[in-house]
Amino acid sequence: MKNSAYNPYYEDGEILEALALQCRSRELWLRREDVPSHRPLKADSVEELKRHINDIRGEGIVSVYASVEVFSDPLLLTLKSPEDLRTGWELFIDLDSPNYEDAKTCAVSIAGLLKTFSIKNFKVKFSGKRGFHIIVPGSAFDCFGGGSREFIQAFPLVPKHVCRFLMVCLKPNQRRGVKMDLDVYKPRQMMRLAYSLHHDIGLVSLPLRAEEIEGFQLEDAKPDRLNQIDWEWLHLKPEIGEAYKLLKATAEWIQQNKTEPAIKIIEPGKAVGKAKSRYGWIEHLLVNPVDDGRHRLLWLVIAPYLVNVKNMSNEAAKQRALQYLTACSKMRTLNGDPSRLVDYYIEYAKRKRLKPLSFHSLKTKYPDLYEIVKR
Repeated sequence: MKNSAYNPYYEDGEILEALALQCRSRELWLRREDVPSHRPLKADSVEELKRHINDIRGEGIVSVYASVEVFSDPLLLTLKSPEDLRTGWELFIDLDSPNYEDAKTCAVSIAGLLKTFSIKNFKVKFSGKRGFHIIVPGSAFDCFGGGSREFIQAFPLVPKHVCRFLMVCLKPNQRRGVKMDLDVYKPRQMMRLAYSLHHDIGLVSLPLRAEEIEGFQLEDAKPDRLNQIDWEWLHLKPEIGEAYKLLKATAEWIQQNKTEPAIKIIEPGKAVGKAKSRYGWIEHLLVNPVDDGRHRLLWLVIAPYLVNVKNMSNEAAKQRALQYLTACSKMRTLNGDPSRLVDYYIEYAKRKRLKPLSFHSLKTKYPDLYEIVKR
């Protein structure tokens, strides 16, 4: 029903806040029936988003979209390429079907597949018309953590291959009549945001828990049925590298079938490419204990390297660091409890996302440590 009756929907402060939360560092786009907003836009606040909605309002329903990609500054997209501004992306699975029940069956099946690959933190939502969207936040694919170069450059090839692989994994009756839109994996493609209305029929793009998909009915997405915002859904954050098993399975499928370009998988615990070359001296250090400067080396070099370059789990990083300090202590006894020192600096490096000093920085900023390591 195409009229202006739903315009007050966007006057609700919590709905605007939920939408604005999803717009951060993304390109914004709005649509009223066949009337699009101009591009690029961004909304860094509720007030800015509300102003953009009011600018396009008229006799019709407004849909609110944001980019699948994350950008350092979306407004610069008229001056620079998306590749130069991209700082992240999400796995956005867009399932559509003329038969709403078929789309529901496919969404349930893909949610089950993700859990099979040990991905617990993903989002499901009704598209607002007759399909479903499944979103895995990008950090699940960032095996290095901290927005690594390898993760950023993986778009669009890696997420597109992952989507194809997931569809191949489904049985024919699980994907019957369903189309997965792979055009979302082009630069500056948009996804309708959770809690946005659909511009054609006025239903809400409603967040769901995986266990709620089967019981969901179209009536549940009527705006007057919306009781509260699911803030936990909006703030969901996966573990860094959580999608590693899925990435590895996708790479193996490509290798076996030779139908798609290969993708490079970064294994947790392994540095590759420039990272391996840049930090090779730290690997050498880890097998050569030193008799001085151990606390600062743990803080500035070893803990950040194990956690944020090799992407080791906290426990594995603590075990490796403690092994090194124990070897150092045999040369000259350490002051303090080594295990407590290791616990503190590993947690600190993780929390602050510290990267280890380069060998050059060690020489210029800490010449005494440089001489110790050099020996």
